Amino acid sequence: MDVNNAQFPAVLIAGPPHSGKSVLIYSLTQALRQQGVAHYVFRACPDSEGDWSNEADQALVTTLRLKGAWTTEFVGQVTETIQRRQLPLLVDTGGRLTPEQEMIPAACTHAILLIADPPTQSAFGAAGSYEQERAQWHELLARNHVTVIGEIRSRLGGQDELSSSYPVVSGAITNLERGQTATGAAFFTLVSRLAQLFADAEAALAASRLPLVLELSELQDQLGGTGTWHPEQIPALLHSISPGRALAIYGRGPNWVYGALAMHAYPAPVWQFDASLGWISAPHLPIVAPTVFASHAKQPGWDAQFAEDDDKVVLNLYRHGQILDIRKVDQLPLPDIPRGKGLLISGPMPFWLNLAVARQFADSCRWIALFQPPLGGAVVIKSQAPAELPVGHLIPYEEET
Repeated sequence: MDVNNAQFPAVLIAGPPHSGKSVLIYSLTQALRQQGVAHYVFRACPDSEGDWSNEADQALVTTLRLKGAWTTEFVGQVTETIQRRQLPLLVDTGGRLTPEQEMIPAACTHAILLIADPPTQSAFGAAGSYEQERAQWHELLARNHVTVIGEIRSRLGGQDELSSSYPVVSGAITNLERGQTATGAAFFTLVSRLAQLFADAEAALAASRLPLVLELSELQDQLGGTGTWHPEQIPALLHSISPGRALAIYGRGPNWVYGALAMHAYPAPVWQFDASLGWISAPHLPIVAPTVFASHAKQPGWDAQFAEDDDKVVLNLYRHGQILDIRKVDQLPLPDIPRGKGLLISGPMPFWLNLAVARQFADSCRWIALFQPPLGGAVVIKSQAPAELPVGHLIPYEEET
């Protein structure tokens, strides 16, 4: 397949380890979101990071980051996900690439190089000079027919610089440290270049949407929000939508916004838009007795464990850095948990899996809540005792390490 003919661009953020790639990607996606530019970030590395890793307390981030394995199957899944993208993508691969992993950048259409000056590590062996690292990345991208649209020096100090804006955005960005966002002329020129590159995506998406679509950005505007969702908005959000009605959800929002809408619609079907899969509905997962869970066929990385106290069950879901395949849900078993208590769901899962778990236990739990690290707790998305524990309530919770 010639992925360069794909409808939507896939822009690789490339460079050696510890250059600030995750911070740059976070900064780029936040700036593009503010402009309403349709795109998604795909982190093609098995460490379970997301935007939360730049937003949450950094001590918490260090605790929760999961370093998974670069298995052959994982690399194949990553490549397939990029190839079947349904939106423009910003792709983060981490810093080191083996020859076997080179198929990941080969699935991309464009690249932005971000290299520490001077490099502290190399993606290709021993660290050399900036120019040596740059030349090796150019060689890799050229043989895979990936167009370089940005070359940025990452510096710990000094001044931001813009050396060129076209055809390649080049310059320097300083202080790309976790918890910070990028600024400066080179950064904002990169944002403009990406916005132009992604400009045709929204028009192409409009023709493919389902008729009963809830646009999360429009719902935010109706609620008088600022673009960031807060748990206390959930009651007003649900009040504006008829319960038990089939719906489709499009746009960015935390897992608990998707979860609250899915439970509000239950038992009617719900669809969500996924950047690599398009429109999908929550699948049905097998529920098995805890005594046979260990022997049940599972996808690589999948595990689910629960613990209970007097009033709740905590269901911890694990993927150990691997990508879960929605086409093989028979290999994503859930243990049959104790019924009649609250259910707190924890773990860095794709939204479709969170929705599947919540909806399958909807009738047997007093309440259901989804954990989100930046909030330091879990948000109630369904409750059989709303006077005691309303939907949108934040339950303090710390994930065990």
